[in-house]
Amino acid sequence: MRRNKIGAYYRLSIEDDDGKEESNSITNQRLLIRRYVSEHKELSNYEYSEFYDDGYSGTTMERPGIQALLEEVRQNEISCVIVKDLSRFSRDYIEMGTYLEQIFPFLGIRFISVTDHYDSKDYIGKTADIIACFLCHNDCSFHDFIVTILP
Repeated sequence: MRRNKIGAYYRLSIEDDDGKEESNSITNQRLLIRRYVSEHKELSNYEYSEFYDDGYSGTTMERPGIQALLEEVRQNEISCVIVKDLSRFSRDYIEMGTYLEQIFPFLGIRFISVTDHYDSKDYIGKTADIIACFLCHNDCSFHDFIVTILP
């Protein structure tokens, strides 16, 4: 029987240079997700586990933190995965779509992306709509990044 347990996942692509044990972004993601959980009564009684990858790209699922999270999902230890936004989980929209539309629903896993205002419990339809927004956001962010670094 599956436990009522949240798997909170945090990721940052580039490690901070300040020598801290974890980056400020990971800390901020943790605070955002903990606040979200505390504000949602149905989640506040769940057990809570944290998984993170600091300094790993989201373009691959070969990250130790995400693999540990997914292993607990497969072992029926986690019933809800929460991330700050979809890009923290994966930057590969095909991989993300596979998890959101096939794997997690098949396993009965609730998936929440806080800043994207996505909760699989409430979503009716295909995640393709969400992923299209995700792609647009990534393209805009990439464009802004390129414009900033090029003369």
